[in-house]
Amino acid sequence: MDTLALALVVPTFELLTYYASPESISNTAHSASNMVLNFTRNIFLFFNFNYTLKWMLLVIIIIMGMRAISIFMYNALMNFYKTKIVATLSKNLYKKLEKSKWVFYKSRSHGEITNLMTSQPLRVGSAYVDIIEILANSFNVLVYLIASALISVKLTIFAVVAAFFLSVVFYGLRIIARILGEKSTIYSAELFESVGNSISIAKFIRSHGLAKVMRGKVFVQLEKIRKNQFFTAINEGVFHATYEYAFIILILSGLLVATRSMDLTTSLVLLMSLLLYRIFQKIKVVQAHLQRLSKNLPALDAIQSAIDISSKEKENWGNKEYKGLKKSISLKSVNVNLSENHIIKNVNLEIEVNSTVAFIGPSGGGKTTLADVVSGLIRPDKGEVLVDGENLYQFSETSWKEKLAYVSQGSLLFNDSIKNNLLWGNQHSDEKDMVEVAETFFAHKFINKMSEKYETKIGDGGSRLSGGERQRLVLTRAMLRKPGILILDEATSELDSNTQSEIVSSLQGLKGKITLLIIAHRLETISIADKVYFVDSGKISEILDSLETIQKESKMKELFSTDNKNA
Repeated sequence: MDTLALALVVPTFELLTYYASPESISNTAHSASNMVLNFTRNIFLFFNFNYTLKWMLLVIIIIMGMRAISIFMYNALMNFYKTKIVATLSKNLYKKLEKSKWVFYKSRSHGEITNLMTSQPLRVGSAYVDIIEILANSFNVLVYLIASALISVKLTIFAVVAAFFLSVVFYGLRIIARILGEKSTIYSAELFESVGNSISIAKFIRSHGLAKVMRGKVFVQLEKIRKNQFFTAINEGVFHATYEYAFIILILSGLLVATRSMDLTTSLVLLMSLLLYRIFQKIKVVQAHLQRLSKNLPALDAIQSAIDISSKEKENWGNKEYKGLKKSISLKSVNVNLSENHIIKNVNLEIEVNSTVAFIGPSGGGKTTLADVVSGLIRPDKGEVLVDGENLYQFSETSWKEKLAYVSQGSLLFNDSIKNNLLWGNQHSDEKDMVEVAETFFAHKFINKMSEKYETKIGDGGSRLSGGERQRLVLTRAMLRKPGILILDEATSELDSNTQSEIVSSLQGLKGKITLLIIAHRLETISIADKVYFVDSGKISEILDSLETIQKESKMKELFSTDNKNA
């Protein structure tokens, strides 16, 4: 459209300087050698238009209107696919991380993941726009070159050589842009990490007067990003400033060649001037987008690398439907190595259906890792986990885990209402179920005392609640899943003695109804267990059948006396 509008400059100029009478239209002597004029006249005659200035201006207006519509459609489609690419990349990375091994997932920095899920896909979206703009403007340059070749082959060759020269001259700036883009990816991840840490450990920072230390760390990352953005702007500024001079010199050189060495009419010189202007303007746009593309491509490299690594670390599950535990869960010669540390060492364990089993022992002994193995979070490096005699990983992950509830250390809650926290992930439960279970685990009473009751917002991680209140909510949410297997990892550690006793009595009511695994340091909590396993240095060294035996053992006496003092 743009080229057509430019091509009409010549006949418009003719009509402004020469009266186009019917005789002049048929007078081939007038500009007969000018292909552009003859072609335009023939088109007008074909459509039975009067070859007058009025009709010429009307055609130009129509063409420019069509050009405006095409630009709108082009931008709409480009932004549609840009946003789709951004969303697709984020979704793909999320799914790959979601399906990756738990140990691998835990090893990834929160800041890195947040950065790769948010700001980096936006840069990839910008890179997509850069590629489309490079292709579109390169096509425009090609059309302009074809149009100019019809007028003057020499000037067209001059434009091609000049374009190649400009590309070579500004190649170094594209290399610098890519280096700065790689640094941008790294610095963004570091900033996300620092800001995330400053929020997650805010209480520790403020209570110990370490705000200045944390602020200094965050400000260092902000300063790195500022400097990188500054140098990026300088790099782009050098391009725009120097290109303008090169552009003007090349335009003037082209016009000089056209007027001195070629027999061209005034109208054709005007048209060639416009074509050269358009050609070099489009080349400038191509160069600018090449530079931006060099800056943004490292984001795609970072995301693709994360997707590839996550794919290699995928946790493979089977397709068999798990319908519930009928006999037992068995660990056969299980070994687990984490970061080159031998955490679980040749453990054999049998957990019967609907039994209550407790794991006790010193911190770092392997209790939580053992629970992670049973839950399917960690696959053993050696040995196997059998469910009713079948390998756990023959079942589908969804069917296994939807019948299991795991209350881990720390109360994991969202910055949302109590109701939304309790019902989250519990699609088979309603508000009636929620209240009943909350009453069973002594959460309903404190919830009802709040101004908005179950609609009360509890802050990040439940920061507006006490530790005991958080734990009661987490227990309630777990039981709303109606699990066949319930794993409690220090799930009552923050409760006061009275609430602890109430919760234990509730758990007592579950005995014989579900399979219950308890990790605890309090005697009262493990008193309901059918079996108690002592885990130390990755081994189940003793199987203790009664509290009386526990109290006799020196290791256990030390463990529980220390815990009671801390309580």
